[in-house]
This record gives sequence, C-alpha cells and structure tokens, in this order.
Amino acid sequence: MSVRSNRTMARLGLAVTAGLLGLATVTAVATADPTDPSSPPPTSSSEPEAPPSSSTENPPSSEPETPPADELKDLRVTATFDQPSYLPDEKITATVTVENTGAEPVTTSGSFPSHADMVELVPDEDPTMDVTLDAGASVTREVTGAVAAPGTAKLYVRFGQREFSFPVKVTRKSDDRPLNTVLAVSTEFTKDTYAKDDTPTVRVTLTNKGHLPLTSIVATCEHREPFPNLTGEDWGELSGGGMTIPADSTKVVEVTEAMPATAYDHGYVRVDCVFGQSGVDYGANPRASDEAAVPGQSAVFHGQITTNDVGASISGFRVILTQKGGGCPIVGEDTSDVAGRFSLGQLPVGQYDMFVVPPDKHWVFKYGNHVPVDVITNRDGDSYLIWVYRGIGDNPSLEQPPACGGPGGPGGPGGNPPAPQGGTLPDLAYTGASLVLPGLAGMVALLLGGGALLLTRRRRAG
Repeated sequence: MSVRSNRTMARLGLAVTAGLLGLATVTAVATADPTDPSSPPPTSSSEPEAPPSSSTENPPSSEPETPPADELKDLRVTATFDQPSYLPDEKITATVTVENTGAEPVTTSGSFPSHADMVELVPDEDPTMDVTLDAGASVTREVTGAVAAPGTAKLYVRFGQREFSFPVKVTRKSDDRPLNTVLAVSTEFTKDTYAKDDTPTVRVTLTNKGHLPLTSIVATCEHREPFPNLTGEDWGELSGGGMTIPADSTKVVEVTEAMPATAYDHGYVRVDCVFGQSGVDYGANPRASDEAAVPGQSAVFHGQITTNDVGASISGFRVILTQKGGGCPIVGEDTSDVAGRFSLGQLPVGQYDMFVVPPDKHWVFKYGNHVPVDVITNRDGDSYLIWVYRGIGDNPSLEQPPACGGPGGPGGPGGNPPAPQGGTLPDLAYTGASLVLPGLAGMVALLLGGGALLLTRRRRAG
C-alpha cells in the first residue's frame, strides 16, 4: 500500500472518530434535561449539528476534498426555556441568545426551521432572525411555540451552514399520573337558596397535589336544555386561556353567572363541571357538582301506567313520591285506576324519588320501579309514563319504598301502610283508632264475670 493510501486511511479514521464523538455530545445534550421545578430554568448551548448526508454517495477520490471556510465559526448560540418541562399543547417560551465570540464583526441571517416533533413557532411569528454583531457583542430574541406530542422536542436555529438544536421535555401528563389524582376540585353555591332573579355565585376550590405546576386548567360544564344547569361561560381564567395552579398549592375563586331561565320552573339550579387542561383530554379529569334551591312554584304530578301486554290489568299500582334520595317523608301517593292513571296533586317543584309498587311481583319495569323524577311547571306532555311488562315469575329487582312513620305510626299520614306479612289479606284501612283500650276493657269484664260465677257456686254449696 502506498504512503498516500496510508495517509488517506488515517484521515478517514480520524473523521469517523470525530463524528462518533460529535454524536455522543449531541445525545448528551438532548437527554440532560432537568425536571426539578425548584432548579433555575435550563440553559442549553449547542454546537452545530452536521447537515444530513446525501443518499447518493460521491465517487471515491484520490485526494481529500477541502471543506468550505466557515465564516460563522465564532457564532455562539444558546437558548433558555421558561420552565423545565411542558404538557402537550402548552405554550413554550424560549430566549435565544446569539453571541459573536470572534475578533471581527459578523452580519448574517438566521431562521427557525421546521422538523418533526420540534417546538413549533406560533402562527404569524417571524421565522427569521437578522444579526449584526461587533466583536464580543450579543443579541437575544424571545420565541414562543408549542408541541403536541409527548417526549423530547427540540428548538432549532440555523445560521448559514450551521444548525443548533435545544431539547426540551414534553410530559404525557402532569407527574405522569392521571389528572384526577393530581388535581382535586370542589364546587359549591355560596347560598343554599336563591330567588328566581338572583345571580348565583359558585365557589371553586382547586388543589394541585403534584410537584409540577398545572397550567391552562379550564372548566367544561354539562348543560343542555331544558335542565337548569350553569354553562361555565365567562368564568374568567376558567373559561379563557386557563388557570395556572402552582405545585403543592390551592386556589379558590368565585364565579358568577346569570340564573338559567328554567331554574324557577324546576325549583333548583345546578352546576356540574369537568376540570382539565385546555385542549388535552386525559380521560380521567376531576369532576365536581352542586345544587341550590330556587323555590316558589308548584305543579301537579300525574301520569299513567302503560303496557304492551294485551288484556293485562294496570290498576292497583301504588305510586309514591319521597324526598330526593329515597328517604322520608312521603310527599305524595296515589293508586292507578283501571286505565292506569294516577295523580298526586299539587307539589312544590323540585327533585324527588318515585317508587312504584305493583299489585304483585310478576311485573317488570322498563326503567326500574325506583327512579328520580322532577316535578316542574310547563312540562311538555300531559303525564309521566311508566312502562311495565308482565313477567313469568317474581321480579327480584323490585325496590320497596321507605317505611316512613307518620302521626300514629307506620301507615299514618306521611307514612307507609305496613306491608302484609305471611298472607294475602287486604291491608286494613287506617282509622286513627287504637285497639289497646278495647282489649283491656274486655279482659277486665272477663275477670269480673269469672269472680261472680265462683261466688254464686260457694253460696249454693253453703
């Protein structure tokens, strides 16, 4: 082998070694990303990455090529991010510093090129950066962007043939846990009762139990006509760009909203919201709700038992309304007639629980025999329909209403008649009278009669 060949091989070996060392340096920069929020924001400094090689190899040459002179070799570029890590779609802010470390002035133009999974600049932000620097001078520029995919993203800056990259961590979710394990939320109305023209106020308490700040937290509230739910619109930060909750801290805010138009007809106002990061769905966001009364109206609650079973009797169904939650007292009761109709009369509008007790246990209910119902004014339709079907055997899913005690005990006004025990005898009508005194009087009469009979026998015997 010739001396020239030996020199060529040696030079190639040195180039490969330098390339491997450069790759190791770039890898170290990309992975060394601090995540401790107590540490100062990370500052990245990068040497230029080698431009990608062409897919077509150049033909071998007997003489090594002379690389072009790098007129920007004295340009030093660094970047500082405003926080150590980000959530997907969260705003990313970086301060890019360009410094002339040489002895001659430098005039050049840079850019922020697009790469896969890079920190994308926000729309309408200038992607170029013009630089004129005297020896030893520097200039800075703040750039903003976002990245959707979790992982390690990079911000790229290019000057001439030199490209600089700065890594930043994008986490899948805060603390790598479901949001409802990191963020605790409660909502409550500041009053238990409102007038129909009042403006409800909701106190929202948000607690960040994690070790990273939570940003862009907004409320998404369940609301659909005609139910009297708050919409969550115009709730300040919770409906705009989102609220930031520092690590290991609690924020309490009060929000107001106009009374829903249907609240007075329903007798209550409700708030029911999910809290999460704007634009990100973790599938496990915390939810909070509350209700307050809006009293003042009453309405007739009536309906009909209905079935598709031809010839089946739909009379004798007891329809019982209790307070919300299925507890005492009983606020209304009626028994269906031969057409299945029932009416519980005028009741305060609001939310109740309804129990329907069939005349025997063979009946099956389409939605169960214990369901929540609303007594409201201006209800569409004439009646509340209860669909039933005739079963073959006893229905084990039937629920019993509470055994509420009215004046005089179970079965009195405001209470339930006692269920029959061990037989099919009809229930006795409640009269309010007691059988205890008549029973005692009978026993006294029996004792007196027995004593008189013994006295008569002794006199005859004497």
